[in-house]
Formats: sequence, C-alpha cells, structure tokens
Amino acid sequence: MTACALWQHNGAADTNGFQLVASAGRFEAITATTQANGASIRSVQSAGVWPVVWIAGDTGEPVRFWLAVNDANGDASEFGDRILLREFESLP
Repeated sequence: MTACALWQHNGAADTNGFQLVASAGRFEAITATTQANGASIRSVQSAGVWPVVWIAGDTGEPVRFWLAVNDANGDASEFGDRILLREFESLP
C-alpha cells in the first residue's frame, strides 16, 4: 500500500517545518522541500505545503505515526513560536 498526503501549513509564520515518523514502512521525498530517511521524513526548507509519500511495510499491524510541527515567527527569540505534536494510528 502507498499513501500520499499533503501537509499544508496555514499559519502566518515566517519559519515553519515538520518531522513525521512511522513505526513501519518508509517515506519517499518527492520534492526538494523534504528529506526522507526510511521511516522518517522532515522538511528541509520553510514552505506552505509539503507533499509526503509513505509506502507501507508488510507487518499486517496498525502503524503509528508521530508528527511534530514547528510554527515559528522567525524573529530569533524564544517568544511567539509554537511546537505542535500529534500521534495517530492507521488501521491494519
């Protein structure tokens, strides 16, 4: 199984990014805005949209995903930035 998702950033931040990790399968980077390394993929440049391709493994078990998103204002201070964390699971 192959799944394709489009992560879209709707905030007004100047600097943003993400990292997504899966408990099984692998990701593929299909644009220059992301970098894949097996079961993880991350943004390598600030963008409003990051296409993500995930190819499932053969586990037959639910797959867990962990997502971290950085929504920063780009002012180089520790104020006004947000880190958003989510965990979700696919059906087998």
